[in-house]
Amino acid sequence: MAIPLSKKVRNASKVPSKFRVTLSQRKDNRESCSKRCKKEGSYLDLPIAVGILKANGIINSSTDNYIFFGELGLDGSVRKIRGVLPVLLQLSGKHAAAVKFILPTENTHEASTVEGIEIYTVKDIRELVLMLNGDIQKSPLSYVEPTFEATDSEDFSDIKGQEFAKRAAEIAAAGGHNLLLRGSPGCGKTMLARRMPGILPSFTLEEAMETTIIYSVAGLLNGKGLVTKRPFRAPHHTASTTSIIGGGSDASPARSAWHITEFSLWMNSLNSGEMYWKLSDNH
Repeated sequence: MAIPLSKKVRNASKVPSKFRVTLSQRKDNRESCSKRCKKEGSYLDLPIAVGILKANGIINSSTDNYIFFGELGLDGSVRKIRGVLPVLLQLSGKHAAAVKFILPTENTHEASTVEGIEIYTVKDIRELVLMLNGDIQKSPLSYVEPTFEATDSEDFSDIKGQEFAKRAAEIAAAGGHNLLLRGSPGCGKTMLARRMPGILPSFTLEEAMETTIIYSVAGLLNGKGLVTKRPFRAPHHTASTTSIIGGGSDASPARSAWHITEFSLWMNSLNSGEMYWKLSDNH
């Protein structure tokens, strides 16, 4: 059962280790505009909580220049959310100079990949209130310069012979082309396919950002920052179309894009004698 946000704020205010405040017993009415935009998840918990605390006089400073995102726990903790990176990138160009962002501490690594905006993180409501009221000083996050790594895979030099197939694989990897390997069982298709990630070019910053955005929206970053290795997927040849595109009870465009991103490397066995590599949706 979903717990009303106002109750979360009241419960958090009763926790001795957090902060002790008295909230009025009036009902809080909130409206999230526009109605045409579907709102899913708990990323608006924190801004609504800030509104409740400000209405009750607990936050006594202006919050006009802040943008808040975060989930609020029953113990007053501010928990991580999905999709932080695309939000920051979208808003950074328009509001970078005038607005400060406050996010959960668990999203620190993801947020530090964005340059040129002022971002603060908080671990709970108590820390947020103290910060906004000026009782404590926090430093903004520092931008972390990304370093890119090669994808872990078996060594391409292990392949003896098959010069024509290796040449085709090198061209496909360098140019981002699709590759179809066809031959009798046991001729080396799988051996070659498993070693292709090792010859792929390193990520560019733009490619890494696009991939990380997909991971962020799908909730697959697990507290990490920029994705620095090219993703590699090897679905089984018996996998259904629904499962390959990320279907199921939580099917979403983000999860589908995670499976079919143009920066992912795919191996799809069409039948016993064919291997199909989808390196890019653009080729």
